[in-house]
Amino acid sequence: MRRQRAFTLIELLVVMVLLAIVAALAAPSFTDQFARRRLEGVATDLSIDLQFARTQAVDDRIDVRLRTEAAGTQYRIVKNSGLGAVVKTVVFPAGITATDGVVIDYEALRGTATAANGQITLASIHTAATMKVGVNVTGRVTLCSPAATYLLGYPRC
Repeated sequence: MRRQRAFTLIELLVVMVLLAIVAALAAPSFTDQFARRRLEGVATDLSIDLQFARTQAVDDRIDVRLRTEAAGTQYRIVKNSGLGAVVKTVVFPAGITATDGVVIDYEALRGTATAANGQITLASIHTAATMKVGVNVTGRVTLCSPAATYLLGYPRC
């Protein structure tokens, strides 16, 4: 008679417990990575919208303003420096906030930017990482990561 070879129930349970332990240890790392990627995505979208606002100002020959508002949970792009039509409103995903009350104006002739503080800091409640989206006087947009919460692939602020 040949004896069948297979896993016993005890061996199978031991393997399943070990897999559960490894998964429980890895889950917080995955959660942090997803939160960091979402933060990077929001920062990229904001930088694209800043470039869009500048393009709108030059193309339409009218001043355009981007302003963070609603306690840093959204921003609006408005023509005629806040007096005209709303071009775009963007609400951040849950858990992501920006510096509230930042106003960046693009003038119509050259697309140059004027801002009291040309940086918008983005933060997430799901990770310690933060990102800064900056605009200089010429309207150039930059992304950076503060040294204390550094994200790989971005220059340090």
